[in-house]
Amino acid sequence: SISAYNMVQERESLAEEIDRLRARLSEFGIALDRLSEICPKQKRSRALCIRLAQETVTDEVLSRALLHHQRLSVGALARRFEISEKTVEKHRKYVVTIALILSGDFPGIQAFLPDTGEVM
Repeated sequence: SISAYNMVQERESLAEEIDRLRARLSEFGIALDRLSEICPKQKRSRALCIRLAQETVTDEVLSRALLHHQRLSVGALARRFEISEKTVEKHRKYVVTIALILSGDFPGIQAFLPDTGEVM
Protein backbone atom coordinates (compact mmCIF):
# COMPACT_ATOMS: atom_id res chain seq x y z
CA SER A 1 0.00 0.00 0.00
CA ILE A 2 2.93 2.34 0.61
CA SER A 3 4.32 1.76 -2.87
CA ALA A 4 0.86 2.35 -4.37
CA TYR A 5 0.63 5.62 -2.43
CA ASN A 6 4.09 6.66 -3.66
CA MET A 7 3.10 5.90 -7.25
CA VAL A 8 0.00 8.06 -6.91
CA GLN A 9 2.08 10.89 -5.42
CA GLU A 10 4.64 10.66 -8.24
CA ARG A 11 1.89 10.67 -10.84
CA GLU A 12 0.26 13.73 -9.28
CA SER A 13 3.60 15.51 -9.02
CA LEU A 14 4.38 14.79 -12.67
CA ALA A 15 0.91 16.00 -13.70
CA GLU A 16 1.53 19.28 -11.84
CA GLU A 17 4.90 19.67 -13.56
CA ILE A 18 3.30 19.10 -16.95
CA ASP A 19 0.65 21.74 -16.20
CA ARG A 20 3.35 24.25 -15.15
CA LEU A 21 5.38 23.46 -18.27
CA ARG A 22 2.30 23.84 -20.48
CA ALA A 23 1.66 27.29 -18.96
CA ARG A 24 5.30 28.33 -19.35
CA LEU A 25 5.42 27.18 -22.97
CA SER A 26 2.24 29.09 -23.78
CA GLU A 27 4.10 32.29 -22.82
CA PHE A 28 6.42 31.50 -25.74
CA GLY A 29 3.61 30.59 -28.12
CA ILE A 30 4.43 26.88 -27.98
CA ALA A 31 1.74 24.25 -27.47
CA LEU A 32 2.84 21.19 -25.50
CA ASP A 33 0.38 19.10 -27.50
CA ARG A 34 2.36 19.85 -30.68
CA LEU A 35 5.73 18.87 -29.21
CA SER A 36 5.82 15.59 -31.10
CA GLU A 37 5.42 17.52 -34.35
CA ILE A 38 8.31 19.90 -33.64
CA CYS A 39 10.68 17.25 -32.30
CA PRO A 40 13.53 16.59 -34.74
CA LYS A 41 13.29 13.14 -36.30
CA GLN A 42 17.02 12.43 -36.62
CA LYS A 43 19.11 11.50 -33.58
CA ARG A 44 21.90 13.89 -34.56
CA SER A 45 19.43 16.77 -34.85
CA ARG A 46 17.91 15.97 -31.45
CA ALA A 47 21.39 15.81 -29.91
CA LEU A 48 22.28 19.17 -31.46
CA CYS A 49 19.07 20.72 -30.12
CA ILE A 50 19.79 19.45 -26.62
CA ARG A 51 23.31 20.89 -26.78
CA LEU A 52 21.89 24.21 -28.02
CA ALA A 53 19.42 24.22 -25.13
CA GLN A 54 22.17 23.37 -22.62
CA GLU A 55 24.31 26.21 -23.95
CA THR A 56 21.34 28.56 -23.72
CA VAL A 57 20.74 27.62 -20.09
CA THR A 58 24.37 27.74 -18.96
CA ASP A 59 25.36 30.98 -20.70
CA GLU A 60 24.22 33.98 -18.67
CA VAL A 61 23.54 36.25 -21.65
CA LEU A 62 21.66 33.62 -23.65
CA SER A 63 19.72 32.54 -20.58
CA ARG A 64 18.68 36.09 -19.74
CA ALA A 65 17.56 36.67 -23.34
CA LEU A 66 15.40 33.56 -23.22
CA LEU A 67 13.97 33.73 -19.72
CA HIS A 68 13.48 37.48 -19.37
CA HIS A 69 12.98 38.65 -22.95
CA GLN A 70 11.47 35.42 -24.32
CA ARG A 71 13.90 35.41 -27.24
CA LEU A 72 16.23 32.66 -28.38
CA SER A 73 19.52 34.13 -29.60
CA VAL A 74 19.55 32.30 -32.93
CA GLY A 75 22.54 34.20 -34.33
CA ALA A 76 24.70 33.73 -31.24
CA LEU A 77 23.96 30.01 -31.07
CA ALA A 78 24.63 29.56 -34.79
CA ARG A 79 28.03 31.25 -34.46
CA ARG A 80 29.03 29.28 -31.36
CA PHE A 81 28.15 25.94 -32.90
CA GLU A 82 29.28 26.94 -36.39
CA ILE A 83 25.96 26.05 -37.96
CA SER A 84 23.57 28.10 -40.05
CA GLU A 85 20.99 30.33 -38.44
CA LYS A 86 18.43 28.55 -40.58
CA THR A 87 19.20 25.28 -38.74
CA VAL A 88 18.73 26.90 -35.33
CA GLU A 89 15.55 28.65 -36.46
CA LYS A 90 14.15 25.40 -37.84
CA HIS A 91 14.37 23.81 -34.39
CA ARG A 92 13.75 26.97 -32.36
CA LYS A 93 10.59 25.79 -30.61
CA TYR A 94 12.15 22.47 -29.64
CA VAL A 95 15.31 24.17 -28.32
CA VAL A 96 13.21 26.63 -26.31
CA THR A 97 11.15 23.78 -24.86
CA ILE A 98 14.23 21.82 -23.79
CA ALA A 99 15.88 24.96 -22.38
CA LEU A 100 12.78 25.77 -20.32
CA ILE A 101 12.69 22.22 -18.98
CA LEU A 102 16.39 22.34 -18.08
CA SER A 103 16.18 25.76 -16.44
CA GLY A 104 12.90 25.23 -14.61
CA ASP A 105 11.77 23.22 -11.62
CA PHE A 106 10.78 20.13 -13.61
CA PRO A 107 12.75 17.21 -12.08
CA GLY A 108 10.20 14.61 -13.12
CA ILE A 109 10.19 15.77 -16.73
CA GLN A 110 13.99 16.21 -16.76
CA ALA A 111 14.33 12.53 -15.90
CA PHE A 112 12.85 11.71 -19.30
CA LEU A 113 15.35 13.82 -21.25
CA PRO A 114 18.18 11.90 -22.87
CA ASP A 115 21.78 12.96 -22.36
CA THR A 116 23.42 14.27 -25.51
CA GLY A 117 25.69 11.23 -25.46
CA GLU A 118 22.71 8.87 -25.46
CA VAL A 119 21.00 10.64 -28.33
CA MET A 120 23.97 10.48 -30.69
